[in-house]
Amino acid sequence: MEKIKNFVTQTVPKVLSVLLTFLILLSMMDVRLLQGTAKTINCTGSARGMSQKLVKQEILGLRNDQMINDLTELLLELKEGGTTYGITPLRNVEYRSSVAVLTRYWDTLQEEIQVVRTQGAENSDILYVSKHFYELADQAVKYSEEYSTEITEDLRSIENLMVVVSILMILLMLFNTIQNRKLSTVNSELSHTAYLDKHTSLPNKSRCEELLNAPEELDLATACLMFDLNNLKKINDAMGHQAGDDMIKGFAHLLRKATPPSDFVGRYGGDEFIIIMKDVTPGDVDAFLEKLARMAADYNCSGTQFMPVIPLSYAVGYAHSAQVPNSTMPMLLEVADSNMYANKAKVKAAMKDQRYAEVR
Repeated sequence: MEKIKNFVTQTVPKVLSVLLTFLILLSMMDVRLLQGTAKTINCTGSARGMSQKLVKQEILGLRNDQMINDLTELLLELKEGGTTYGITPLRNVEYRSSVAVLTRYWDTLQEEIQVVRTQGAENSDILYVSKHFYELADQAVKYSEEYSTEITEDLRSIENLMVVVSILMILLMLFNTIQNRKLSTVNSELSHTAYLDKHTSLPNKSRCEELLNAPEELDLATACLMFDLNNLKKINDAMGHQAGDDMIKGFAHLLRKATPPSDFVGRYGGDEFIIIMKDVTPGDVDAFLEKLARMAADYNCSGTQFMPVIPLSYAVGYAHSAQVPNSTMPMLLEVADSNMYANKAKVKAAMKDQRYAEVR
């Protein structure tokens, strides 16, 4: 099936393009041939009319040697072609044969004209010969017109075939466009999936690293926040990995809900998360962390006896570009990570002091 699809999308368009080009060339040749045939028809008709006019003048005693010369040259060009009248001999066998006969009979008509001039019309067969010459010319015109009709029909067939080929090419273009859009959608989905953490539906470590490794110098309104969940190992050991996974999912949902949609939230690794905020001041970041702390407290109190929640506890550290001269994302990450570990140590010390106080 794939081979057929490749043949349709790759080979067939090339074949149709070649065929369409060939048909266009054929149609151009037929158009030129039709134009030449039209000129031949007109000139053959002119020869027929000139012969009758010449005969009438000769009978009336009006000699016209110029017309005789013109008619002689015209008939020769109809037979062999030439530049005086711009005639190209037709390839039609019947026409060529009739013109050859007409040209030979022109000699007979000229002989009768000489008889008229020397002995008078009443002593010649000028009327009979003139009539026969007219009939021969009329036959030549008929053959040229029939040939013109053949060319016209051939041209019409070529045009119909060109329409069919053009429609097929359009359909193939539509097919290729649809296939390309499908492929683009699949690639987009694959690209999205490649940067998505399936567990939390947040951007994964690869996507986070792309942003965090950017070497460009930042403006003075960018903040990088690093989060680390507390007690995840204890939760896994005491309640199982499913409970730990639920804790990670709950925290990921909380971060995404609290963070403005325009800011980046990603899972940096196991129990580590990052937020990159734009167009904020250090005061804005502090306010955000206070809001997040309240939301976490509300979350921890939202459980019931039948549907308990695993309490969330986290350490956080951040760095702001206004506080780090000539900062880049790697520099902010390093400072934020250091501040997060300092916060984590502070939280652990506070918890240790609390347990010590409870024991006493």
